[in-house]
Amino acid sequence: MKKINWLLSLLMVAAVAMVGCEENNSGTPGKLDFELTVDYTTTDSVSFTVTPNSKSADYAVFCTDVATLSKYETEADYVTATIAEKNMADEVMRGAQTGVIIEGLEFNKGYQLLVFGVDAANNYALNSEIKKVAFRTQAMQNVICTFDVQTTVTDNNVTFVVEPTEREYGWYFTVLPQARYVEYTDAFGEFKMSKEDILVNNYKEEYAALVEAGVENPSEELVKVSNQRVQYQGLDPKTQYVYLVSVVVPMSDSIYVASEVSEGRFLTGDLPVADGDFSMHASSITAYGFTLNIDATNDEVYYFPTIAYPASYNEADLISQINSIFNEQYQLALIKYKDNPSVVTYELVLEESFYFSKGDCSFRVNNISPNTEVMAAIFTMRPSTGKVAKVYTFENVATTKSIIDIAPSIEVVGIYDGNEEAGEIFGDAYATQDKAIIVAKTSNYEGASYVYSVLGERDRTDTMTQAFTDTNILWYYDNWVEVNLEAPYTFHVAQWDTTNFMFVYATDAEGIQGAVGRHTFNVSSLEEHGTIAELKEYYDMVAAVTPAALSL
Repeated sequence: MKKINWLLSLLMVAAVAMVGCEENNSGTPGKLDFELTVDYTTTDSVSFTVTPNSKSADYAVFCTDVATLSKYETEADYVTATIAEKNMADEVMRGAQTGVIIEGLEFNKGYQLLVFGVDAANNYALNSEIKKVAFRTQAMQNVICTFDVQTTVTDNNVTFVVEPTEREYGWYFTVLPQARYVEYTDAFGEFKMSKEDILVNNYKEEYAALVEAGVENPSEELVKVSNQRVQYQGLDPKTQYVYLVSVVVPMSDSIYVASEVSEGRFLTGDLPVADGDFSMHASSITAYGFTLNIDATNDEVYYFPTIAYPASYNEADLISQINSIFNEQYQLALIKYKDNPSVVTYELVLEESFYFSKGDCSFRVNNISPNTEVMAAIFTMRPSTGKVAKVYTFENVATTKSIIDIAPSIEVVGIYDGNEEAGEIFGDAYATQDKAIIVAKTSNYEGASYVYSVLGERDRTDTMTQAFTDTNILWYYDNWVEVNLEAPYTFHVAQWDTTNFMFVYATDAEGIQGAVGRHTFNVSSLEEHGTIAELKEYYDMVAAVTPAALSL
């Protein structure tokens, strides 16, 4: 057993007790007798000297606490029972023995040293009177020592930097959940433990675990000296903890708490989030948008991708918006699974919602102005909470192109009654029933590779105070039809008695757009409209080049 030296000078007290005997210096046969002296005691050991009156006699010395000895009717009964349990070949002594040390004793406790002769040839049977001397181990002496503890929490891991005011003393540090601490110390609860009791209890548990793991000297790992860094990994996430630290004296598999216990509290973070390890690049860059391609090394990480303008990027606002989107999706999932709400987990919402991705993905970014630099951000999500966990930003992922110098125009050349057409030309009477059929003509598109037009019923959204910009128009409408450049007439269905808008734009061979042409007109059921024969002429001009169809 390891000796404790740092308090020895405070704890060691000489205690001498002598038992007189009739000395036999010649070693001749006679009544065996002993002189037994306690040299000193410490908190956990005793040193003694024994001198028999026969140099050739076999004898042994047992040490027992008073309480154990009191369980036997006589001291001889105790000695006989103990001889039967021990390997006496290791216990037998001969001649004078000086400064023999017995360790592993408990502090401030009464003991008896028993010395007696044995017959080695007769199973070490007791063959003399028992001489004894009583002693008490020393009481522990508490010290004044306080601790400065700096705590750093990273996810559900924590690092402590512990600095005692007295660096020569050994100390023990332990951590436990606050809920368990309260349970242990509750004056009306089952345990009613003090902070000192908790330290001892945790030490014993850690000591036993190290012994089971094959560690030879667990106390050397558990008891620290001077300034130390202590780390705990894998604690319960988002949990309040208590730490306790005090000067201690190791005693076999336990400790004596030798100073006032210092305590503190800390809150762990959430579980660590896996690294998404993203890369991205833009492709198909035009004047008003591009395709964003995201490569995710870890295809199990859920994320929310977004683009932004560098000057207006606000990470905190985006995180708040994304968390709100998740909450809305969670409520929708509860409605969807109202018959079995227990299946709705945060991860299920992330898996099913189209707002969130995992693995590689690509998506089209529109509604960007020409000649504009765009950045991107990826917000990874924590499946355990449904909240944003990490943010990855990517500067200047794309800069949109300049528009081409082609600005087509469009005009309405005819309005026709769908009921009169009745499917005769386009073959879908239901589509034109009670509707107006609009024929539009595109012009001024020389040099364009492609031209597209669309009919709309608005030039702004409900939230916009200004009319659509060219960028807004290309983003808002998704039912553009390609204009035949040899017969530039398109056919559209509109409601009667409404104001409508015609939009048109051209692109070059690489898909780069030009400015958007616009035309606003009223579709009045009261005004005269063209004949079906006239509508058929426009249709035939287009059909002679390519199949003509209605834009619904």
